[in-house]
Amino acid sequence: NVVEVFNRARDTAPAILFFDEIDAIGKRRALAGNDSVTPRVLSALLQEMDGAKKSKKQVIVVGATNVPDQLDAALMRPGRFDKIIYMHLPDDAARKAIFKVSLKGLPVSKSVDYNKLAKKSRRFSGADIANVVKTALRKAAEDAKKAGKVVPITMNHLLGVLEKTKPSTSLGALEDYERFQLDFQRSE
Repeated sequence: NVVEVFNRARDTAPAILFFDEIDAIGKRRALAGNDSVTPRVLSALLQEMDGAKKSKKQVIVVGATNVPDQLDAALMRPGRFDKIIYMHLPDDAARKAIFKVSLKGLPVSKSVDYNKLAKKSRRFSGADIANVVKTALRKAAEDAKKAGKVVPITMNHLLGVLEKTKPSTSLGALEDYERFQLDFQRSE
């Protein structure tokens, strides 16, 4: 399948191949254990990436992972992935914007303090924030059902969910990501 994907990309070049969770096929060989498929798939991927570089047709390969420490060293060498970008968690301003976008179009109380929400959601990813908003919306819907009328999402709904929700990125994972960035990020 890897060979077929690259052949199709070369046939339709210029093309971008995006491998989400590339660790599934680019896992360190030492982690494969008794699995004989993983090293073969990785080998095919590496050969195709090298072939894509040699080809005159433009094929750009992009990969994403949340476990970069599990990627095979051969995949990480320059010439395969020339640029490695660390996507940090959103800062206060970004979290504030994510709350605003996630709440857009929903009935929201004017008392919602986006700055406070941003501060209370440190280490939260965009997906974490979207989940907080969905859960708060369900709580507002429950309140609306009891009241028999539309109840806007309030600061209490949001803070109540935030207090019971842990961010999906652990402190240990953040340390691993920072270490990976220091080891492999080649340029800004």
